[in-house]
Amino acid sequence: VLDGVISPGEWEAAARTTGFVGLNDPTLVEDQTSVYVGHDARNLYVAFDCTDPLQRPLQAVHTQRDAAVYQEDAVDIFLQPGPGTYPYYQLAANCIGTRFDLRVVEEGGRRVHDLNWNPDWSVATSRQLGRWVAEVAIPWAELGGAPRPGERWRVNFCRNYYYRLPGQP
Repeated sequence: VLDGVISPGEWEAAARTTGFVGLNDPTLVEDQTSVYVGHDARNLYVAFDCTDPLQRPLQAVHTQRDAAVYQEDAVDIFLQPGPGTYPYYQLAANCIGTRFDLRVVEEGGRRVHDLNWNPDWSVATSRQLGRWVAEVAIPWAELGGAPRPGERWRVNFCRNYYYRLPGQP
């Protein structure tokens, strides 16, 4: 059930990764994230369990699709099927479930960002004391099909934080 809640046993068969480091600081971040990945014949499923031991207020004001949710408290999934550089996909959602999606392709030797790509994918989020959760379902058809046996895809999972600098509203 895609409900933004990681229920006991729901993701126990999924692959799990954690040990997130900062973008510009290769040390473990205090607010660790666990990512769970599973699939079936129709979808790729990803769950993010975003801990927040400081229980700081989350920031998310964007509500329109393809708004800059990656500048807020959000999660990103980058997927690159196949061995080449292109295409690759970025799917992001802020902590209130607003979606951003982008396909990057090569045209005429140039990298082109296709913001008109709006795949039919789903996200559900929830906030709890000291954490927030996002559960995502991405149909394989939106990514050109599921990986074939033995095929490797590249993936990058990111968590974005919104930080106010002193003196900013």
